[in-house]
Amino acid sequence: MTAAAAYLARLQGFTPNAKLLLARSLISPLGFGIWSVAFNIYLLSIVVDGNQLFGVDFIFTMVAVDWLVHGLAAFPGGLFSDRFGRRNTFLIASAIAIVASLGKLFTLNPVALLALSGLAGFGSSFHAVTSGPFLIENCSKEDRSHLFSAQTTFGLAAVTCGALLGGLLPTGVAFARGLNVAGTDETRLALIVATPLLIIGLVPIYLICERWTAPDAGAGYPWYSAWTRNITSRVTIWRLCLVTTIGALGVGAVVPVLNAFFFDRYGVHEESVGYIFAISSFVAAISMMALPYIVARIGKVRTIAFTKLLAIPFILLIPALPYAAAAAVPFVMRAVLSDIGGPIFSLFVMEQVNPNERGATAGLIHSASEFPMGIVGLVMGWVMAAGGEWNLAFGASALFTLIAYLLFLRLFGRVERIGGPAIVGEVAS
Repeated sequence: MTAAAAYLARLQGFTPNAKLLLARSLISPLGFGIWSVAFNIYLLSIVVDGNQLFGVDFIFTMVAVDWLVHGLAAFPGGLFSDRFGRRNTFLIASAIAIVASLGKLFTLNPVALLALSGLAGFGSSFHAVTSGPFLIENCSKEDRSHLFSAQTTFGLAAVTCGALLGGLLPTGVAFARGLNVAGTDETRLALIVATPLLIIGLVPIYLICERWTAPDAGAGYPWYSAWTRNITSRVTIWRLCLVTTIGALGVGAVVPVLNAFFFDRYGVHEESVGYIFAISSFVAAISMMALPYIVARIGKVRTIAFTKLLAIPFILLIPALPYAAAAAVPFVMRAVLSDIGGPIFSLFVMEQVNPNERGATAGLIHSASEFPMGIVGLVMGWVMAAGGEWNLAFGASALFTLIAYLLFLRLFGRVERIGGPAIVGEVAS
């Protein structure tokens, strides 16, 4: 049996719920891919009375508000999903995030944009902390690496198409209106067209059959305090949060505004940025298919750490190159290496704690990620407003990434050598 046939056989063996989760991964990221390319560029292209209305500093601030609220809401979101179920939490939170995102296209008021960004962060936080537990609870232990990597592969493939559409849709709208170049209005219309994809992506989640029972350990207590009766893996969770916090500083320093970087630094517009992002997502999706085999060969901890550390030279190369086409090469390599470690880190976290701790743990991990990203985003916004250089943002990203994953190796490198979660559980409890 060829490797491709074996991979497809694994996919066919997933549970019906797991297949629905994968179906969702093929739909929603199409819309997210369009937004990831076009929205920041849409804001930067707005001109009022001959002046640019929003600058890179405002983009940083808006992203920071999203992540700050995301971080604050993530832990309550995890507790909520532990008590009331993954499916309902997923649906409600995703609907809130979609409505808030769409609202950002109908106002130019900076305060309203920041408020809507915060609301979108609130919805996406509940959704994000539900995803990992949802996946691990809908597959067998043997299928976990394959399901987590398959979901990421499908998502990246959809993001690839979305990124292409994000670059081409504004141009297509412009041609339909008899224009040669897409402007602000055309980009806005393209984003509106993309929104139904996000809504359709909720249908597979609605079809999931979940018979949720709240953990016995929290019975009789309010959902927001029941978690104290469920948590036993405290040491492990705090170590994971420490690594996540430092790594998040590296991500928040530059990654959420990379589309704005190409627009601001090189003057490239939606179509070219769409091509760059699409190539990046496509290569990452292809690479992700090898992930289960890499994990089987060197283990989860080394896969996570080595891929993140190998991305650092490419992070530093991106702003050092004089042309967008040249900078796109290390951009793609950074994305591939960073993305490979993501799903396995999520799986690793879920495997290190007890089942009734997963929602709370996911919430803590996301809080430890998104809140620092918001803080560093605010700082970088102030730096850019004061005339700071992109080199500083990329340098900070590389430094924090280095510290985070050397620390991860130090704290968790022993886990797989000795026997994994059982050892961690004994230490943590």
